[in-house]
Amino acid sequence: MNVLFHLVAGFGIAIAVCTEVAKPKIFLTATAGVFIAFVSHALLDYTPHCYPINSKVDFIAGFILLFALIFFARKEYKVIMLVTLTGAVLPDIIDLLPAILNKQLHLKLPVYNKVFPWHWKNYSGSIYNGNCSTSHLNTAMICFATGIIMLVRWNTIKTIYALRR
Repeated sequence: MNVLFHLVAGFGIAIAVCTEVAKPKIFLTATAGVFIAFVSHALLDYTPHCYPINSKVDFIAGFILLFALIFFARKEYKVIMLVTLTGAVLPDIIDLLPAILNKQLHLKLPVYNKVFPWHWKNYSGSIYNGNCSTSHLNTAMICFATGIIMLVRWNTIKTIYALRR
């Protein structure tokens, strides 16, 4: 699955787990966020999916989105956003980033066997035969679910990003 869709899911998760932040709750909320985001990554990669976004565009846009969602969050929410969003893409960073950097930047970083089973060919939901209708449905459901979470938790988004009330 493209990094952008993992980040969309991760953002929905971050918004869903955020409550009024008090110091003791930051660790608990961040832990819940990273765990749920990590599990969602596994589930999304296991379900049938295509790659509708070019890998170079996905890499650059994903990095910009990740940075922006963390950078523009208010100070007390930065850790939660950082941990949850990183958890949403961490398996790709570990398993795929060296190969992506080698391809995009013509580097020669060492590439090792993939750690996470959902990146192994026999457990991955990657579709390469061109029949992407199931993938499009899955992607639409991710975006729709995140959109619903954003609507329901709009006040949380306003709090995290200090938007005018």
